[in-house]
Amino acid sequence: MGMPIYTAKGQFWLDFGLLWQQNPQLVLDNVNYIQKRVFVSHINFGGGVNRQVHLLVQTPSVYYLPKYLNAVAPNELLNELAAIKNIMILGVGENLPVDFKLVDNPNLPTFERVDLLKNLELSAAAVVQQHNDDLVKIVGNLSQRKMNHYFSPKERYDNLKDFLLMVTPYLSLVPERQALRNDEWRLKIPLGGH
Repeated sequence: MGMPIYTAKGQFWLDFGLLWQQNPQLVLDNVNYIQKRVFVSHINFGGGVNRQVHLLVQTPSVYYLPKYLNAVAPNELLNELAAIKNIMILGVGENLPVDFKLVDNPNLPTFERVDLLKNLELSAAAVVQQHNDDLVKIVGNLSQRKMNHYFSPKERYDNLKDFLLMVTPYLSLVPERQALRNDEWRLKIPLGGH
């Protein structure tokens, strides 16, 4: 039996059912490495908050899936996350919206939920890596003084943190609690010398 699909207001939603989600601990700070300053984003999965959620993802039709579920497609996922409304995460016990109706025999192929979740995770990781790479390029083109103080303005720091808060919850969505991650991902942006 395939994954359930719902329809509401002309849109279709693929139901992943109950999953475990990690909201990793984020620590952003300046670090000195052998006379070089580096801005490091620590994404600590072991230090975050875990919760059980009900995931639904909007799909273009009953016949095919969003690109970021079929393959690694960071740009498509970023567009969906920016739109906010196209991925729905409900708390355990929270009811589906009242206008959601189950689609009978949607004729979708039987997808492996774990495979789709892996593509979602890889797409989210690619979004985070690309964003960091873009910042490395931006900072690398600045003068030494501006490089050193690039993240001093609160707005820039907050923008990066808000971006990571938006994307990182999709780096670990798993069916079983014991499959939750316990590692740490460090993203570095060189800020030049002292």
